[in-house]
Amino acid sequence: MQIFHYARYRNSDGSTTKREAQARKTLGLDWIVALQSEDTIIQTFADNLDDDYTLLCNVNLPQVPHDTDLILVGPKGVWVFEFFYTDGLYKADGERWMIYSNQAQKFKRCKPNPVAQASLDSNILRKLFETQLVEQNIKAPWVSPAVILVNPQTRVQISESVTMSVLTADQVYDVVARDLKKF
Repeated sequence: MQIFHYARYRNSDGSTTKREAQARKTLGLDWIVALQSEDTIIQTFADNLDDDYTLLCNVNLPQVPHDTDLILVGPKGVWVFEFFYTDGLYKADGERWMIYSNQAQKFKRCKPNPVAQASLDSNILRKLFETQLVEQNIKAPWVSPAVILVNPQTRVQISESVTMSVLTADQVYDVVARDLKKF
């Protein structure tokens, strides 16, 4: 599998850049932990998928205010993965993302919303494919969004109206090694 890194705080080989102070200011004090969590997930993809797959990391898509964490391109489709790092109890209901407030004793909407981000990313990417491929009479591939919860302290209640996978880091291996290879 080929892997391409486009992150501001990584070199093209995926190693961290020397702009640590800027990364800490932009991404928070735990920025290196976040990158290490991403590396673990990326390595799971690399260890289990062959050269028919390409993984694009931290891509800036047009009209998207955030970077797209992972885009996996394979023989049967395209997948967009959004990482979520923050611990707590959350609820995903459709494209709504809420955190449980102990003080208010109820769920409240919060940001960032990884479900909405993954959905936006997949829709923009699908439209980009359609725009480029329709001229050549080629059917655009489907683009499937998913969220990866990289913090083991994150718990999510998922309603039936959520139309994408919300995976823990531990579930990524099963999806990559078993499900993606079956496509």
